[in-house]
Amino acid sequence: MNNNQEQYQGDEIDLRKLFGILWENKLIIFAITAFFGITGVAYALLAQQEWSAKAVVAAPLPAQLEQLQLRFENIVTLRDINKTSEANNTNNNTDLFADLSENKLFADFIQAFDSFDNKCEFLKINGYVQQKDMMDEHTLQGFFEKQANRISAKQKKNEPLFTLSFVAENAQEAKKRLDKYLNYIQAKEEITKNKQLAGKIASQIKKFTFNYQIKTADTFKRLQDDIIRTEYALRISKTAGIEAPVANLNNQSIFTIDLGAKALNEKLKILKEIKNPEFLNPALADVRLQLDSWQALPQEKVSISSFHFLQSPSESIVRDKPKRSLVVALAIFAGLMLGVMIVLFRANWDSVLPSPSGRRQC
Repeated sequence: MNNNQEQYQGDEIDLRKLFGILWENKLIIFAITAFFGITGVAYALLAQQEWSAKAVVAAPLPAQLEQLQLRFENIVTLRDINKTSEANNTNNNTDLFADLSENKLFADFIQAFDSFDNKCEFLKINGYVQQKDMMDEHTLQGFFEKQANRISAKQKKNEPLFTLSFVAENAQEAKKRLDKYLNYIQAKEEITKNKQLAGKIASQIKKFTFNYQIKTADTFKRLQDDIIRTEYALRISKTAGIEAPVANLNNQSIFTIDLGAKALNEKLKILKEIKNPEFLNPALADVRLQLDSWQALPQEKVSISSFHFLQSPSESIVRDKPKRSLVVALAIFAGLMLGVMIVLFRANWDSVLPSPSGRRQC
């Protein structure tokens, strides 16, 4: 019991002594705390500010893709002209629509928005970043990465929505840059998707052109073969003295000499006068119709929106960085802690130094 009481009294004396030391050196603690506080205030006031503008976007609405849908309908109509089977035609259209569907357009837009190369290109074009002189490749890469990180696209949890943000030195500039970057990416995506659509149409035109050329060459080849056979048949008919058509000749040869020399001669003239392959091969007319229809599709670009706003770009009313009150509070706290540690360290150091008489001080 006595030991516990003595221990408690010893602790009480030490605590009282500790506060006494701190009180005696209160000016040092105050000076250090004040220095850190002033430094914190200066940093909070002079540090570069960061403000962010934000927008929330989702996949485009069907009404925003009316021109694209109309072009699709034209393509579907063309494919229906000469379709081989309904199932095959449906699959082809599905593939085409999948490449330019609302969800695919939106996914590609978000990917383009978050592209490092697009960010750097936009920042350079608009003069928001300048390449520093004497920068090596590694330092330059890090510099652009830091600037590009000011632009971000983050998906909302469990929702098909994205929050787009752009950080700048003030709220007005942040909103201005976000608007410009959205327009920049939208314009690039519209160009890309129009090229993709034009590429699909060009691919169809190339396919039908090639098909028409092959069928035309094959038709003319057959025509030339028929001309040669007719010439041979004419020679045989003349040699055999068959001038007029002969019934029941029972000719098993590849040469139709039963027509007679006069008929064969006229047939030969007609075959040599034929210049239009579609006259001999009606299937060519169908291919040409398809080709002409694809070539007649409108060539002008269609308006394509890759997203729609759920929340338009807006100026932030709260600064992102620096958090001035927090910075000042942390600076004051750090100064206070450092001041207390310095005072206690000095007191402990003085207690272990030897006195002038050669003995340690108590």
